[in-house]
Amino acid sequence: MASRNRKSRQQFEPQDVGTLWTLRRDEYTSRCTLLSWSPDWELRVVMEKDILLAKRCRTTADAFELAEHWRLGLLEHGWEQIIPMAPHPSMLRTRKRNGAAVSHGTPAI
Repeated sequence: MASRNRKSRQQFEPQDVGTLWTLRRDEYTSRCTLLSWSPDWELRVVMEKDILLAKRCRTTADAFELAEHWRLGLLEHGWEQIIPMAPHPSMLRTRKRNGAAVSHGTPAI
């Protein structure tokens, strides 16, 4: 019976995969968390215990793109990044410049 309860609970509770970025403005701190709702992903921007933004995404690329969109929007409104976010491989584009490969994407801050 315990395994059945665990299995049904897994269907209704997302698994916290981690924090993608953390920003601060004045005394406030917000973070973007990535949750797995197999097979989907959910992003949440959380301040303390309040969920400010939440959205489900079908692919990891969509989730990372949305996280970056939200991060840039908050930075434009005076928030500062306190924990860097490395670019996700799906966010990088490679092109040739003078024979050398050059990656373009969001640099780690």
